[in-house]
Amino acid sequence: MKIPERIKIGNRLVRVKFSREPFNDDAYGWYDANNFTILLSSRDQDSNPTTIAETFWHELMHAINDFNRFSIEMQREMDDKDTPETDAYKFEEMITERTAKTLLQVLQDNPDLIKATN
Repeated sequence: MKIPERIKIGNRLVRVKFSREPFNDDAYGWYDANNFTILLSSRDQDSNPTTIAETFWHELMHAINDFNRFSIEMQREMDDKDTPETDAYKFEEMITERTAKTLLQVLQDNPDLIKATN
């Protein structure tokens, strides 16, 4: 998979960079929400292509979740007095709905992502 240098997520342009600096916790990647940057470990560049692709998609999901601001919305949703089952249903629906919409938008705005998975 050829990792793109930039990904459009909503109104954000997220940069993708390989970092020579080691991460603190044996992670292969990291999403920097302050700078809209996905950092991938350069040690992965020559390793298993599946690991590189999985790490990229993992960090892309963090970027999508950041765009959707799940942490703030989840807090609001869970502050009511519903049963745990109802909370779990609302939680799953909120994540699924927003992720599906945003992922579709990301794939439409970045058509090379589809080609890059082959």
